[in-house]
Amino acid sequence: MPDPACTVLVVDDDPGLIAAIRTRLEARGIACVTASTGAQGIAAFRSSDVDLVITDLSMPMGDGVALADAVRAESSVPIFVLTGRTHDYRRTLRGIRDATVLQKPIAGEALVALVLHALGRPNGSSAFGSSRELASVLEGESP
Repeated sequence: MPDPACTVLVVDDDPGLIAAIRTRLEARGIACVTASTGAQGIAAFRSSDVDLVITDLSMPMGDGVALADAVRAESSVPIFVLTGRTHDYRRTLRGIRDATVLQKPIAGEALVALVLHALGRPNGSSAFGSSRELASVLEGESP
């Protein structure tokens, strides 16, 4: 059962990806709020008590950059930005403070472990054999 004291906002225009992330997080006791556009994500963030944000980079009606910028203007919660882009996406995000960029595809359990780690929850880093493997996921590589 999800822990209402721990909530993650998941924003993506792919309903299948939202469902997959939500299923994995809720199985670990983390409540999820979801949205399918950047504008909906901003509204959901402002109306919910969110502990972490996971957002796609490219979405209609306000992309992940606009969402991350709005979140960062109001909060210091961790932000994970997912992208399938292969060009220099870090340049696109350089104006956003403290956002972690993760390259798609990312293994579901790796994403869950990163979320648990960012939230200070147990087993947040145990999915990785070493801190090097955790760092490789943060750099968009496969562990």
